[in-house]
Amino acid sequence: SALQTSNEEFDHPTTTPTRGNKAQRVASTTTAPSLPRPSRKRESPEKAQLRVMEERAAELEAKLNSALSYNQDITAKVEVLDAENLQLRLENKKLAMENAELKRKVEVLEQKKCVISYDDLKPDGILADYVSAFTFFPDFKANDLFLDLINGNSGICENIKRYHHVTVEERVKYNDEIRARKEQATQAVADGNEGEAGEDLDVIMAEAALEEDGSDEVMEEAPVGSAQKQTRNRKMYWKTEYLVYCFFVRCNISMTRIAALFGIRRTLVHDIVYGWANMLCDTLAKFFPVPTRSQMLRAYPKSVIKKFGHAHIFMLLDATEIFAEVASMKSVNAILYSAYKHHSTLKLLVGCDPIGTVWDDSISDGYPGAVSDPIQTTVTKILEQIPFGCAVEVDKGFLIENDCALLGIHCIRPMKMLQGQTQQSKEDVALTQKVGKTRIPIEQINGQMKNSASFFDKRISLQQIGLADLICRCSYLLQNFKLGFIQQHSGTKKGRPCKAHIRWYDGEDDGLIDIRPFVEMWGTTSEIRRWNEIREMPGNEDLTREQISEMVLAEDWPTRLRKEHIERLS
Repeated sequence: SALQTSNEEFDHPTTTPTRGNKAQRVASTTTAPSLPRPSRKRESPEKAQLRVMEERAAELEAKLNSALSYNQDITAKVEVLDAENLQLRLENKKLAMENAELKRKVEVLEQKKCVISYDDLKPDGILADYVSAFTFFPDFKANDLFLDLINGNSGICENIKRYHHVTVEERVKYNDEIRARKEQATQAVADGNEGEAGEDLDVIMAEAALEEDGSDEVMEEAPVGSAQKQTRNRKMYWKTEYLVYCFFVRCNISMTRIAALFGIRRTLVHDIVYGWANMLCDTLAKFFPVPTRSQMLRAYPKSVIKKFGHAHIFMLLDATEIFAEVASMKSVNAILYSAYKHHSTLKLLVGCDPIGTVWDDSISDGYPGAVSDPIQTTVTKILEQIPFGCAVEVDKGFLIENDCALLGIHCIRPMKMLQGQTQQSKEDVALTQKVGKTRIPIEQINGQMKNSASFFDKRISLQQIGLADLICRCSYLLQNFKLGFIQQHSGTKKGRPCKAHIRWYDGEDDGLIDIRPFVEMWGTTSEIRRWNEIREMPGNEDLTREQISEMVLAEDWPTRLRKEHIERLS
């Protein structure tokens, strides 16, 4: 009652005017809001209590309806989850049955010892359709001929010593002997005694590669991968070891996975990869020596002669970089960081002839990526292979004119834009176009090497930089078994010879010419004079131009002229 009284007082204040003129009463009625007139009859306590109970009941009813609705939603969700749980149980049961079936098949395969071997490359093998994807050659026959070629009569591939059986002292001694022999060969060539150059090098390399690990007995059981018996106690057939090496280099598979595929231990995979990399480098180096001028001029591309008007270009030189891991040590990272690639790299210099043929001495060892092209060219002494009076074709970054001048060779390099220069001269533009069109083989050989060796698709581990150097050299030398890069080739000839056949074994192909009869295209002033002297000698009237050129080339004028040139400079 007190609350009701206060509400009535609040709704009807006592300040409302009851008297006054009519205008004030009208204004008050028009401006004041119209409020319902409260009932003057007091509510009984029973009705008030009843009204409160009704309101409470309505509130509880609303809460009950909300709880019932929520309960229905929960029930629906529970039903859905029960259905999903039942489905998952059925799927798990099915997967468990499939897993059990797979385990049973794996056990059967393990019992049968089904591992990959070299025989799987045969026409009826499981890898017959993918030979080119796993090896460096297109078919099984080509791989077999290659292995028989490098194995030879001495059986060098069958008697490779395990890498972990060779001590560090033996490796250092072997490398020192090879280095000393190469220096003696270089000095002999400089003195004009080519017959004495490296006469015992092949013997030393063969003896080092043929060292056995202390066992000459024949195995009683056949090695893994073949039913043939070997001359040395070994677990795996030597041709299957070649396939292991190909898997590591061509497929970029880890040693652990290769061990699982071939059913051997990881340490054996490590020994096979390192052993075959060293053996291939030594063996292929003997197959591909530095070509002589006679071999170079016997098959010279017509496109180069057409562009430059001579046949003096002996080597196309370029640098290639391989990505490596970033070293944690700042000093090592600073040495490996390449400003050109903006990454840690391993840098190599590679030279090839005008058709893309490489040889062992034209591939430098790996250097840190921070080294510049001119410095690496000077340190590796790769230009010393080019005969006196010949030329080397390089890119704009090879500022090696001074090194070439000291050796008496020409440097063909596109000119850079000078500071403040807006347009090159016609001569510079023409030279840039000539170099760009004739340097295609060195770019192609770099791309071929990286495409054939998927090992370089990833960043090379710092612990495998030495192995990467060997694999890179082997991969470059193996490109000699592919077709040459000849721009003016007709494309209609079948059975084309490979680059190695053309360069070292008198192969012929379209787009190549024997330039030896035309001494004016390749000879120095002394050689041209000597050629004319031999032709005018009595009794040489029946000699052909090619025979006279061979007589001049046999006199080795470049070595003599270089020696005089160096003495004159000193």
